[in-house]
Amino acid sequence: MRGDTEQFLLAQNKDKSFVTANLENHILQNNLYGVDLNAESVNITKLSLWLKTANKGKKLTSLDENIKCGDSLIDDPSVAGKKAFNWNREFKRVVESGGFDIVIGNPPYIFAREKITEAEKNFYIQSYESAEYQINTFVLFIEKALELTKESGLIGQIVPNSLLKISSISGLRKYLLDNGCINNIVQLHGKSFKKAGVETVIICFEKTKTERNLVKVLNVFKPDDITNQEYIFIDSSSWKDDPKCKFQISTNSSDDLLLEKIKLKTVPLTKLFDVKAGLQAYETGKGKPKQTPEDVKNRPYDFKYQFDDSTFQYLDGFDVERWNIVWSGSWLKYGDNLAASRNFDIFERPRILIREITRQFPKNLICTFVKKTYLNNRSILNVLSRSNDENQLKQLVAILNSTLISWYFQKVTPKAERELYPKIILEDLREFPIIDLVNRDIIERADLMLEKNKELKKAKQKFLKLIQSEFKIQKFSQKLEKWNELDWIDFEKELQKAKVKLTLAQKKEWIEFFENEKKIANEVQEIINQTDNDIDLMVYELYGLTPEEREIVKGKI
Repeated sequence: MRGDTEQFLLAQNKDKSFVTANLENHILQNNLYGVDLNAESVNITKLSLWLKTANKGKKLTSLDENIKCGDSLIDDPSVAGKKAFNWNREFKRVVESGGFDIVIGNPPYIFAREKITEAEKNFYIQSYESAEYQINTFVLFIEKALELTKESGLIGQIVPNSLLKISSISGLRKYLLDNGCINNIVQLHGKSFKKAGVETVIICFEKTKTERNLVKVLNVFKPDDITNQEYIFIDSSSWKDDPKCKFQISTNSSDDLLLEKIKLKTVPLTKLFDVKAGLQAYETGKGKPKQTPEDVKNRPYDFKYQFDDSTFQYLDGFDVERWNIVWSGSWLKYGDNLAASRNFDIFERPRILIREITRQFPKNLICTFVKKTYLNNRSILNVLSRSNDENQLKQLVAILNSTLISWYFQKVTPKAERELYPKIILEDLREFPIIDLVNRDIIERADLMLEKNKELKKAKQKFLKLIQSEFKIQKFSQKLEKWNELDWIDFEKELQKAKVKLTLAQKKEWIEFFENEKKIANEVQEIINQTDNDIDLMVYELYGLTPEEREIVKGKI
């Protein structure tokens, strides 16, 4: 312990026989405690503390009674064996004094479906109030931290940002609100740890029954942001009233009023439509005959052509674009051979396809309408009309592709704000607010969007096939795929990168051809852009938004 805090303590005790070494030893023996499941981590921690506090001629402080090895969550030897850890026994003096003043941690993020045994799962369910069907150990660690902290003690944890809103953790959020007061939430956008592919939040709270509703929230997009003081204050009084106790830190009072207005005018999407997951082609031990690890690796039911009558065009998430399908050419043999084939009826009916991985505001959701039979995997969500009403689906796809629904998605759903793989999930989609009224103008614009996006796709692909045939280009760059957005100079540079060099005669001919084809494509694109704007305005009107509320959606208020 060094720096300002140490200097303060030394200054306060300048008339006493207080030296740095004694202060450090006192802190090590009486103030710092820790537990880890990994014996090696325990030894590394001890070594690190010794290196920081070692003084020549002074005996190293024994840390055996402070830094211990064990399973922090399980005290039953029949479940954890020798790693079972009884906090009351191991830290008896601290527990008998009322508990720890401060508990901090970066708990492991382990789902029940990953490395948790059945015996451990049963123990957690019996021992922890916040344990729910989909157990994740970080949830249990937070509850344990509250249990170990004395009244008015402080707790700080860095955990996945799913803590904030995801439904399967609603029990923990309720437990926190009932047993403590949340002081600070720091949302860390992007990847915090190399080995953990999740986005995280730092949550700091106090174990108290005192009700305080203002939570300090800080958004961190780059490391330097963590030191600034640009907090916003969120009123958390409504969190307890929410059935799922979501920690809504993405909204302000204006947002909340608009969200409430929308809720009162609408019904959940699932009241009008069926929402279905796609199939899962491969999983060891599933399917008939049961799939082997080699099957999962080699994918024997995937084809680049139609193998037989049970083989169908197959879509992955990235085959779905706004208002369009860009099929990659994959086929899949359908039947009991697949791990989870789903009902074939899902794939042959008119439906909306929604890519699971979303984009950034103002057009987050990526949706289109199809009538053709396609198989699709779980990276695509399916929305079906119960009466197979194509117009009903076309109106819905226009609403889902609108700026208003993108705004709603950003403000309400747990996984929308991620920098790493933001996504829409079935549970959230089913709750989207939908107006149960037919709007012919929106349906007409949806038809136009489907038609013009198909026309644009055809024009762009025709041009690319021509240059591929002419110049034998094997793979197009991303810029070449969007050739109509380039000027001639940049287009020629992309050709040169593909090792294509034009003669003067060729260049004269190709400049004229390029500009003419670009003009045709961009005229279609202008119609698409204008129709997109028209749909936004019609959706605002359908949902009854005032001019001021529209500005809120666009982020201008």
